[in-house]
Amino acid sequence: MEDSEIKCEITPFSQSGECTDEIEFVFDDEKRLYVSQNFLKYVSPVFKAMFEHDFKEKENKSVTMTGKKYADVLEFLLCLHPNVQKSVTKDNVLSVVHIAEEYQAKLMITRCQSVMSDWLKSELALAQKTQSLEDRSRRARTCLRVMSEANSLQYKTLVNEACTVIAHFGHSIFTGTVQLQSYFGRKPPDDKPVKDCKKLFDNLSIELKYQLIHKRLELHDDVEMH
Repeated sequence: MEDSEIKCEITPFSQSGECTDEIEFVFDDEKRLYVSQNFLKYVSPVFKAMFEHDFKEKENKSVTMTGKKYADVLEFLLCLHPNVQKSVTKDNVLSVVHIAEEYQAKLMITRCQSVMSDWLKSELALAQKTQSLEDRSRRARTCLRVMSEANSLQYKTLVNEACTVIAHFGHSIFTGTVQLQSYFGRKPPDDKPVKDCKKLFDNLSIELKYQLIHKRLELHDDVEMH
């Protein structure tokens, strides 16, 4: 069954009273999710500690999800629900990986890292098949975003992998300094991916910029795309 079909037929966590050990998640916008305490203890050592010790959440049967998005937390829960097991994909991985890390959901973290790694490889493979600098910039932007998220989560192996992948795009692509050509009679190229690459690259730490440029030099900088 496809994920879209599951969404239409099943709406876990949205209705109160589905389990006897119910915990309520309360979001900033007053939206709520209802989750089994035992389910939470099983998937997360953070929740396990919370409900087995004298935290206020144990007494109140409620967890305040300050700063978190309802949709992201629901996505995280659906990926872990035994009767749903929604796939972690490139469409949701950057939304759920931070939640997985915060609550130390090891299985989810492993799945997210695998998806992020595969995503990097697929973007590079697609970029290598096109001559369009605009399209290459789009795919480099995606890889820079994945690397930035991996770096914020201290996924060193994944960051190293991302650096190797991004280096193949060429210095002018991943730094956002490439000049897109505008041809008479054609629609002007979209330079937003280029600007986004520049912003993402500029926001990297000095150490990460050095690592990325060093990887690029190892490939010889006279070739635009490897």
